[in-house]
Amino acid sequence: MGDINPLNNTPKEYQRAYPDLEAIMLILRLPAVKAYVSLSKSTVYDLIHRGLFPPPVRIGVRAVGWRESDILDWIESRVPIM
Repeated sequence: MGDINPLNNTPKEYQRAYPDLEAIMLILRLPAVKAYVSLSKSTVYDLIHRGLFPPPVRIGVRAVGWRESDILDWIESRVPIM
């Protein structure tokens, strides 16, 4: 399945193509994080500063991103349990 590329396909398509992989770690850039959590850039960074949001990881000299799993865990922690 040489035509499956994680940059051009969804994670589910990639996992179907490579079922031996238990999980695929995605790194999200700030626009994607903002879309996931519906918060502004300033609010995201304020929550990070206060220790209430996952910190980013360095992915380049001038680039950071967030592990998708960290963002999803944060979202789950915010959902009220009924």
